[in-house]
Amino acid sequence: MSSILRRQAKSAKHFWIAAFSVCTLYKKNVYRVILLKLIIMNIVETIKEALALLRTVLSELSNKQNLLNLLILAFAVSVGAGTILYLLDANIHSLLDGIWSAWVTMTHVGFGDVVPTSFLGRILSAALILFGLVLFSLFTALLSVNLIGKNIDALDHDVNHIEAEESQILKELARLHVRLDALEKQNK
Repeated sequence: MSSILRRQAKSAKHFWIAAFSVCTLYKKNVYRVILLKLIIMNIVETIKEALALLRTVLSELSNKQNLLNLLILAFAVSVGAGTILYLLDANIHSLLDGIWSAWVTMTHVGFGDVVPTSFLGRILSAALILFGLVLFSLFTALLSVNLIGKNIDALDHDVNHIEAEESQILKELARLHVRLDALEKQNK
């Protein structure tokens, strides 16, 4: 991540140096065209880097079964609750309206285009709101664990390497201490 930021800062620095040079060296019409090209090139480069980062994140998350299971659970609850809303509430006119209402309620968007009016429909919607809170909390936690966990594994490797080096240094220090004691005994 830091290499991308360094590369972007370097390219931004070169961009502004080039833009300043163009502004001072060329006539107004020529420098406008060149400046526009530089701006477009900078935007294209930034978009390429953003897409590369997105591809990396998606490839990291694509093989995570927990996230997939959570999304399947969300859709299943939405379909199930939508079906129940359709059966319970007179204001929900179709099965798709029920599923839409459940999804919108669960995701806390709340468009208000399809709203349950019966007591049981409102109780089910309140339960969906609470389920949505739990769902997004779990989703955020799983996403964080999957993205940060990779860095923790690398950190564990570094810690193990440092501990091994420290162990070698302590052994060498103990060996030198024994040798120093032997030399002191010889000199007495």
